[in-house]
Amino acid sequence: MDSHEKGDYTEAVVIAELKRRCIPVMLPFSDNQRYDLVVETPSGEMLRLQVKTGWFTDGVVQFHSRSQHTNSQGNIYKHYDGEVDGFLVYSHELDTLYLIAAASFDRSITLRVDEPHQEHESINWAGDYEFDDRWPPNWSDFDRRLPGRSPAIPQIGRVLEEHEIPFAHVTGEPYDFVAVDPEGRRHTICAQSGTVVNGRLRFDADGGSDIDAYGVFSPETDTLYLVPDDTFDRSISLRVEEPRQADASINWAEDYEFEARWPP
Repeated sequence: MDSHEKGDYTEAVVIAELKRRCIPVMLPFSDNQRYDLVVETPSGEMLRLQVKTGWFTDGVVQFHSRSQHTNSQGNIYKHYDGEVDGFLVYSHELDTLYLIAAASFDRSITLRVDEPHQEHESINWAGDYEFDDRWPPNWSDFDRRLPGRSPAIPQIGRVLEEHEIPFAHVTGEPYDFVAVDPEGRRHTICAQSGTVVNGRLRFDADGGSDIDAYGVFSPETDTLYLVPDDTFDRSISLRVEEPRQADASINWAEDYEFEARWPP
């Protein structure tokens, strides 16, 4: 099987694996795009993904993180800088699918399966990138800061308009909105999409010290939540459903609905 046929075979296997998990998959109409397919996350984001064949050798999974074309001058290599959000890497030897954000490495990455002869803190363990452990993805890993990429942005703008709250939508900052409360104080809000998993609303909350609050929109609950940055250290989940066992430390989602939390 030549490399082109192997690539087609890998792409077919990957699409089958995605559909087996009931994940929406869209294919570009032509081959002019750098990505092979687009997948939709449970919270509505679209990720442009390049499918790669991973080969298992010397205890690691390797794949080509650049494309290769041949012309009269020989082989031409081109990286995917800014043109894909991540890679779906399938290892036929291990029968395993991996999801890797393009922003998580510079030019190349290898995934270690077997213990090395010498431990090193920079090892990327293959188990950490297995698809089912990475899905739904952490949107911040996939360069969420690109303008307009988060579907939470228009939802937050709509709610601010409905409540007649003065605001400005900004780009190029860790936050997406600057809103003004009735006393004239400015609040920076980072837009995030939330995903309900096992009765909890999950979202990324590692935006930095310049953020006053996170505006979290969940398509599953069709609700906007406002979570002040000082509510937690690095991460938080909001309980949507009753847990099997009561816990005094539960953060109930309804307590963070926008109307109950504005101004933060």
